[in-house]
Parts: sequence; structure tokens; C-alpha cells
Amino acid sequence: MTSPLSRPSFVAIRPPGHHCGEDTPSGFCFVDNVVIVAAHAHLKQKVQRVVVFDIGLHHGNRIQALVWQLNEETHRLALEAEAGTPAPHPGLQMFYGSLHDIMLYPREDGKPELVQAASVSLHGGHGQHVENIHLQSYKAQSEFWDLYDKVYSRLFTRASEFLDKTGGPGDDVIVFIR
Repeated sequence: MTSPLSRPSFVAIRPPGHHCGEDTPSGFCFVDNVVIVAAHAHLKQKVQRVVVFDIGLHHGNRIQALVWQLNEETHRLALEAEAGTPAPHPGLQMFYGSLHDIMLYPREDGKPELVQAASVSLHGGHGQHVENIHLQSYKAQSEFWDLYDKVYSRLFTRASEFLDKTGGPGDDVIVFIR
């Protein structure tokens, strides 16, 4: 039987839910739809890797925190397996890539821990795969495309590197763009 996830699909999800915490709504987000679907796909459809492109004005502070938590758990399971304690099941690995304006919600007041979190760039260290890129100002459309080629497209490069490091392309991958 073919999995419904084996066919390319497009699903529009609004609001994205990327500001919603585990127990607190925030930024007009009540549930994190992407994390819920990713967890379901992992548990029911054998999805092992998830790529999230969060492209917009606002950094998805809470989804990044959830991705970090899930990756941390998977990394811990891998370390325990290396030490001789096999994992009961493979953990979910996620890439989170965000393109956002560092001066806007939820960073508008400049709190150091929020600005730092929205600036993280890790490519496998501690099991984390996170790339944050700040939008830059431009005056002409040609300047935007230059930024896209030299800076913004790095999100796609980092996602591709994540897939290569974790097993390459495959049927166990789901990609979200929001």
C-alpha cells in the first residue's frame, strides 16, 4: 500500500502557529500546525526527517524551540545507542530555516536572548539543524535578487546539507513552507 505522503502535496495552513508555545498561545497562534503534522507523520507514516522553511517577517520563536527540543531528544537517543543502549524507535530529525526581520515581533524590544535565538545557525552540532537569516533592506528589485542569490538562498543550501547528512532524499522526508 502506498503512503499518502509519497505523493507531492500542497497544504495551505494559516495562521502558521510558529509563535505558539507548548502551553501558551502567542502572536495570534493557538496551535503549531506544522509540529502537530510532523509528529503525526513521524508516529503514523514513518517520516523520520522534516524540513521547515519559515519565510516571513516574523521569526518563528516557538517552533524553533520545539524543533530544538525534538532534535535534542533524538540526539540523546543516538548517543545512548552508541553507548550500547538501543533506542526503542528512531527519533525525528528536523531542519528549521527562517528568513525574518530581526527588528519585528517577537524581537522588537531587543531582548538579548530573543535576538540571539533568532540569529542561531547550527549545522549538526549537538544534533541541531537551524539556520536563521535576517532580511536586509534594499531599494531596487535587482538588489533583492542579489540578496536572494548571495544570502537568502542559503536556507535551501542548509536544508539540502541536512538531508545529505541524515540519509539523503527519501520517502521518509516531509517539507513544510510557511
